[in-house]
Amino acid sequence: MKQGFVLATVLLVAALLASSAILLYAMATTDMQITHNVRLHTRAKNTAASGLEHFKSLGMHYEDLEQMEENQGEEFLVLEGFTAAEDRYRVTVVLSEDEVFYVYSTGTHERGGQVVASAQLAASFQSLWVEK
Repeated sequence: MKQGFVLATVLLVAALLASSAILLYAMATTDMQITHNVRLHTRAKNTAASGLEHFKSLGMHYEDLEQMEENQGEEFLVLEGFTAAEDRYRVTVVLSEDEVFYVYSTGTHERGGQVVASAQLAASFQSLWVEK
């Protein structure tokens, strides 16, 4: 009877250790996947920010954009670029009233020709003219 009790105790402890090891492995794997996804999204967001900064560096005003697109309220492509071989951005603009325009920069990270992460940033601009 004593040997049976020891055997049952050893099997119970072994089962608890095995289940703890499996749980620890599953948690570590999930944490690594979450970290990888966050890194990809951050990379796409930084690429979108680069697109927005590129647009700002061009110093375009409402009138410049109006010449590019005649239809107010419709989104149109202004520029595309990349920060690395897998990281691309696309900047679009929507013209509004009162010389206000909305800029959308979408950054993507691609792997094997497929988008694995994307992020979009938006900004609004208004052209102001000061007479001297």
